[in-house]
Amino acid sequence: MKKNDLQKMNDDDLLKRKNIIKGVLLGFGILFIIAIGTMISLYATKPFNPVLFVPCLAILFTLLSMVVIYNSTKTEIKSRNL
Repeated sequence: MKKNDLQKMNDDDLLKRKNIIKGVLLGFGILFIIAIGTMISLYATKPFNPVLFVPCLAILFTLLSMVVIYNSTKTEIKSRNL
């Protein structure tokens, strides 16, 4: 990701991007909690299967990368005093 992309965006687009990323983070967070709950219930009823961890790890890595993007967007907003 280019660092200049955020600097080239105007104020309205930057605030819109922050709100969209916040919604996506909220959605992935809820999805992650549901996936953990499903994994726990499947683990309680069936023997251990490592394949159950794959969707949770995929959601976790996506969630972490979105947090990094969200933080960089927040930093750019703070630097512009919006």
